[in-house]
Amino acid sequence: MSAHFEFEPGQVLDGRFEIAEEIGAGGSAVIYQARDLRHNGRSVALKVLAPDAARNPARASNYRRRFEREVDVVQRLAHENIVRFVAAGAVDESTFYAALEFVDGATLSAVLENEQALSPLEAHCFALQLFDALRGAHGVGVVHRDVKPDNIMVRPGTGFRTLSILDFGIAGLLEGYRDLDYVSLTRTGEVHGTLAYMAPEQLLGD
Repeated sequence: MSAHFEFEPGQVLDGRFEIAEEIGAGGSAVIYQARDLRHNGRSVALKVLAPDAARNPARASNYRRRFEREVDVVQRLAHENIVRFVAAGAVDESTFYAALEFVDGATLSAVLENEQALSPLEAHCFALQLFDALRGAHGVGVVHRDVKPDNIMVRPGTGFRTLSILDFGIAGLLEGYRDLDYVSLTRTGEVHGTLAYMAPEQLLGD
């Protein structure tokens, strides 16, 4: 059993989501595949704020605010190439979760590692899907800030495969789309993202 596994398979979270297995873990959250009991047991990806992140007083406030920002951001998005929001809630004062569409496939990084290269036609198709998804996100004021192959899922299918962008954990909102109580969670001089995939504006803190 993974050291990150806070919930057992079969355990039901918030009376709705039955845990199947842990499928990932990061610095601030654990991801489970779960069944949505309110919708015929459909699969969802359940992102739960990691217990250490929620309970450590020195980090709890910032992690929670980032988690809440991600929930706010994903709820604004509606595009076939962006993972869909399902629900969010809190089980107790230290256990917060967001349920997202479960994307059955492999990350683009895994596909490239396995296949070495895409055909020019499929690469073009992937690029168009990605650009259209980002245009949709930018149209509602959302900037992902960590677009990379690890955060892009490739769905199998007949004909060309399709993409879904995941992980809006460090996304930001453009001015004009922010609520009056919006607070920047990135301090001056602080950089979030993956260096090899950062836009020049991000590297410059603009």
